[in-house]
Amino acid sequence: MVYDTDAARLHEIVASDPSFRHVDGGALAAAAARLDATARQPLTAFALAAMRALALAGNGHTRVIPNGIAEALPMRLVWLRDGPCVVEAAGRFEDLIGSRLLRVGGRDIRSIHEALRPYLAGTGQRQKVIGALMLAWPQALRAIGLEADRLEFEAEDGATRAVEPAPGDSMTADALYPIHETGIASRLIHRNGLAESAVEARSGNYCRPLSGSQAWYVRLADLASEEASVLARSLDAIRMRISAAPQRSVLVDLRGNPGGDFLTTVDFVSRIDEMHAADGAFVVLVDKFTFSAAIVVAALLKHHARSCRIVGEEMGDAARFFAEGGTDVLAQSGLKVRHSTGYHDWQDGRADTQLTPPDIAAHMVAAGSLVPDIIAAPTSHDFRAGHDPALQAARRLIG
Repeated sequence: MVYDTDAARLHEIVASDPSFRHVDGGALAAAAARLDATARQPLTAFALAAMRALALAGNGHTRVIPNGIAEALPMRLVWLRDGPCVVEAAGRFEDLIGSRLLRVGGRDIRSIHEALRPYLAGTGQRQKVIGALMLAWPQALRAIGLEADRLEFEAEDGATRAVEPAPGDSMTADALYPIHETGIASRLIHRNGLAESAVEARSGNYCRPLSGSQAWYVRLADLASEEASVLARSLDAIRMRISAAPQRSVLVDLRGNPGGDFLTTVDFVSRIDEMHAADGAFVVLVDKFTFSAAIVVAALLKHHARSCRIVGEEMGDAARFFAEGGTDVLAQSGLKVRHSTGYHDWQDGRADTQLTPPDIAAHMVAAGSLVPDIIAAPTSHDFRAGHDPALQAARRLIG
């Protein structure tokens, strides 16, 4: 197969996407040469060259998405605090669920991740979110000189178990790896008695009293699954329910939220102080899977809410990032390519007159640092046991 048309489109994206404007010209030229050199090589080689080229931007929204073409082992890895953990699996890999991946081909997983980082877009946190797939993609590992003939896992009892993949142990990656990875927050929420009803599950946005406290728990899991008007109504229903039975404190859970339309949340967020007592606590839960518009919501909540405390782990992007743009499906390879056009600055609140859309600039605030006040994130042990350290830390703040 020849991918010259796809390579040409990638050259256009690199030239037009503003997130590349700080990248050294020599690095861009080398990336362009690699793209052209792999345009007549196997698909995996071309995909990796494309990933490496777009990763130069250092922007989480600008990337090649290989999920639809990658042939991965039948296990879904999610990078937790102590490393990548198997959270779903099929076939003979099912009994690995809950195990932590330690080594591939005898090589330590963290050193492999370092070798893969040039192919992964965004911040270090974002690279862990999207890089877990690479560890289950044998062709990609072999293409960069790593053998995937033996995988070693740490099981629940601490023992190490080795698995040797067979030729038939593969499936298209997007069957287990969603493009918008959400992590394990929803599972922990379910295990801790804050699961949605069937109606709430359709959007993942709901509220309920937090048992054992004088607080409302507000779950904002997705800002894209509903039309803007429907999302606005669901947020208004949440606000009205809380206002009708106010509690001392409020906990907003943005973990695993991949983003969507933050503009629809502006009215809800700006009135957040009406929803808890003056002496109450206001806590926002986030994790590395909190991304894009969900980061904006976290910034707005910090700006508008009294004594806001952020709990969890660093989110999937910095407070300054490029977004908007769109997604192309390359005609020859089938690769999906996300590119950006707009600029956000939620740290200092400085809009770019050329790159920040006016409707975003109108609401941009200087939220300062979005690094959590309290770091708390689940490990593979927490996943197996259903423990939620971030929720536990938030409960201590709420009292």
